[in-house]
Parts: sequence; structure tokens; C-alpha cells
Amino acid sequence: MFIECPRCHARAQLPDSKEGAKVRCSECSSVYEALREGASGRRKNESDSQRMLIIGGAAIAAVLILLVVVNGGSSNANVAPTPPPEVEIEAGPVVDEYGWGSAVVQGAKAIHDAAGMGNSAALPSRIDAQAAYTFIEARRMASEGEDATPSILWDNLSSAQQTLVPTQIAEGMVHGVDKELVADWLPYHGHAEEDPLGERGVRLVTLEVSHRDVAANHTDQLIQWRMKEVSGRWKAISWARYYPDGAPRSSAGTGKVTVKTLSDGTKVREGVSRVIPYDDGVPQELRNHIDGLIPKVLDLSLTRERLPFEDELIAIGKPAIAPLLTKLTEIPFVPGEPNQQLEIIHRVLTKITGYENITFRAAEALGGTTERSESGILQWFGWYDRRYRNFKGNPNTVQAAEDDPFFGMGEEAWNALPDSEKSAILKAAKENEAQARIEEARRNRKDG
Repeated sequence: MFIECPRCHARAQLPDSKEGAKVRCSECSSVYEALREGASGRRKNESDSQRMLIIGGAAIAAVLILLVVVNGGSSNANVAPTPPPEVEIEAGPVVDEYGWGSAVVQGAKAIHDAAGMGNSAALPSRIDAQAAYTFIEARRMASEGEDATPSILWDNLSSAQQTLVPTQIAEGMVHGVDKELVADWLPYHGHAEEDPLGERGVRLVTLEVSHRDVAANHTDQLIQWRMKEVSGRWKAISWARYYPDGAPRSSAGTGKVTVKTLSDGTKVREGVSRVIPYDDGVPQELRNHIDGLIPKVLDLSLTRERLPFEDELIAIGKPAIAPLLTKLTEIPFVPGEPNQQLEIIHRVLTKITGYENITFRAAEALGGTTERSESGILQWFGWYDRRYRNFKGNPNTVQAAEDDPFFGMGEEAWNALPDSEKSAILKAAKENEAQARIEEARRNRKDG
């Protein structure tokens, strides 16, 4: 069942057996009685009608207690036993029903993932055969116009033909007419909403996608899926490219991601250089700490002394990305001259994100050119617009964090951190570990 905190209105999910139990909200920590959504109003009406009875009962109880006191409490048999203390249950996490992590959005993403890997066998179970067949036939007739062959209704297909429909649709997503809509595109963000057509059990999913082949020179797109819940699983009933303003859409974020071909033939994705603020959820103490670390990391008068500060930024991880990218906009790039500060930021960002920026070189001696280095800076902003929102951490750094309880900064420096910063780092480490396991499972599935 779903419950709602009466104080902050955060939603959570609990087993039905816990109805009426005392729970602690995971968002605001207030304790309240677990009632099904909508039940609180009914409970209030019931309590209003019972209030007078309760007051009367309380008065009678007071008289009885007074009599016991007057009589000296001579008989323990008349004293009611002390009720057991109420047990507080930690309410579960807020349920994500419409965001990137929701089951319906991940269901649409899974279709892209399976098609992109050529795994057509995994797709039929994710397709609502009858609804998808109706959609495909309507799309075919619309494209063929007056010359279209009349559609065969689903009910007029034989059972053998109906059984083959999801397999045929899956093959089309991997190798056929829908390959350019499904297999060729990699989702990196998305959300769901209630079906605009009002169909029961259906949600509209909008995925932001980038082309799997960067050399194909495609801008990022939006693809919309209508997904229907069938026996607890979300299945596709239609899919199409979506242009909200009548033109192909660029990547999400305040910057626009474009595909560019450098003079040496390298295909890259560039974003817009700009100031990027901290995420709202980053505590002020941690912001101040990061703001103090970055100048130390970029202090060229320090040599080996600078490395612990660099390691600490890497350990902090995602919260440090925005100020590091902003710093890229503040350090002037001088063609033909080495810039160690830009090289340091590039190195730290690479270790935090795991992203290989193949063109950035801060010095010609390292193989850099003005074009490649300037493009390399813009590629970091392209990465931010395409990947940052769902970024959980560089999976390559997880093992080091597990082996080192002080996250590379030493015991003394770790113990000197405020508790809020320690909590933020530990939380990030857990998220990194979960993401690493997901990526490992995906690699194993692909290799298998």
C-alpha cells in the first residue's frame, strides 16, 4: 500500500500488513500512523464522531482511578496492565512512479538496450502484441496513402499469426523498419506521464536518446513510447520520434549538444561552455569545502603537496563536477602555450567520471592542437548535458573506496571532516557500488 507523510507529504510504500503501525518518514523524520492514501480523511471523520465518547470515557476512567487512589490501591487486580510500547517502523523510500528510475521508463529503456545489443529474443515479452499490431498497421496505411493494402483486423488473424506478431515486431526493431527508432538509439534520460488519450493502465514515456554511432553525425532526439501495464509488466503499444517544437531536439540541460567533425576527421559531441551551479542537494558545508580544495589543487607552487587535495576531490565525486566545469570557463586557454591548470582539471574530471575525453591536450608536446584542446573543453560540457543527471559515480573507483575506509585522504584528514561531509561521501560511495554492479552485470550479459 502507498502512504503519505502528513507533514511533508512524501510518499512511501509499505506492506499491507503494516497498516496502522507507527512509521518514521524517511524525508522529514516525523513519526505518524501508516494509513492508506485517502484513509486519513475517513479516519478524521470517524474520530470526530467518536470524540464525545472518548471524552466521556476519559471522565469515567478518571473517577475510577480516583477511587483506587482513595482506597489505597489495595487490590492490584483492578489495575490495568501497562500497554506495550508502540514500535516505530522506518518508512521506505519515496516511490519513483514517473521519473527515470520508474518501472515504466526503465521498461521502455530496456527495449532500446535489448535491440541495441541485437537481442531480439528478449523483446517479444515487452510488446503488447494486439495493440502494437494495430499501431503498426495504422502507421503503414497512413504512409502508403490511397494505395495502401487494407489492414487485416487482429481478430481475423489466425492464432498462429497472432503468436508470430511480437517476434516480427522485435525483428523490425533490431534489423528492420524500426531499427532507426529503437536499436540505433541509446537512452540517457526520460520521464513518464499519464496517457494523454486517457486509456486506463497506459502511460506516455518520453526518452532522451543519443545515437549509438557517434560518427553518424546525428543530434540527440526524443522518442515517445506508449506503455501499457499487463500482468505487472510494462509493455510497448506504440513508439515514434517526438519533436515538441516541430524541430529535432538537442540534448537536455541548459546547453545544446552538437556533433562536430574536427579537421582530422574525429567525431565529437560538444556542449556549451558556461557557469554550472551546484546541485540543490549539496550541503553548504560541502560546497565550502570543495571551493577551498580547488584553489589548492590548482596551486602550481605546490608539487607533491597538491596530490592529497586532488585525491580528496576525486573521493567527493559528483558534487565536485559542477565547480570543476565552471573553473574551465575561468581559466583562459592560450594557444601554443601549456596550461597545467587545465590539464589538472581534465585529469580530476576523468578520474571522477571515468569519461575518456580523447582530444583534450593542454600542450602541443602532448599531441595537442588548438582545435583539439578547445573542443576537448566543450566535450566536457557535452558530457554534462548528456550524462550528469543519471551519473552515479565512476565504477572504476569503487574498489579503491572499499579497500580504503578514508577514501584516499588519510585518517587524520577524514576525521577532521564535518559529519555532514562524511555522510555525503559515504552515500556517494554506496551509489557508486550499486552502479558498478549494474555495469558489471550488463557487461557479463553482453559477453555471454
